[in-house]
Amino acid sequence: MEPTETSSSTETKLERIAWLSAVDPGKVFNQVIWQPFSRQIFN
Repeated sequence: MEPTETSSSTETKLERIAWLSAVDPGKVFNQVIWQPFSRQIFN
């Protein structure tokens, strides 16, 4: 199974989430992993 995205892409997304959280501390992220990929990973 090949990775669906590069680690640098994942890091960029996590940095974006951290920035959004800092800007709006009340922000809630219910899903960080896109559902179809999470199904592939965890099924």
